[in-house]
Amino acid sequence: MNSAPRRVWNEAQRREVRPDQMWEENLRGRVREAALAERRDWEKVGSVRDWEKFREPRLEALRASLGPFPPRTPLRAEIVRRLDYGDGFVLELYNL
Repeated sequence: MNSAPRRVWNEAQRREVRPDQMWEENLRGRVREAALAERRDWEKVGSVRDWEKFREPRLEALRASLGPFPPRTPLRAEIVRRLDYGDGFVLELYNL
């Protein structure tokens, strides 16, 4: 298998194209565009209905990124120490 050439640009081209900064510039541009799109959508919010329309796809994306939550199980917490400081202030330490 042939490998890709390591020197694609000469020094003058390298200074002009700046390949060492391509990734960062691309990422910054994409983040900037996403932020501007989010701002444009936010500026359209003027009512509760608009807010719900703005909010829902973002909540759905968050839920999808988190994945399913594990099933709930009984906590079975046990108080291992109780400190009564008076005046109704009680600190209970639990063993889970």
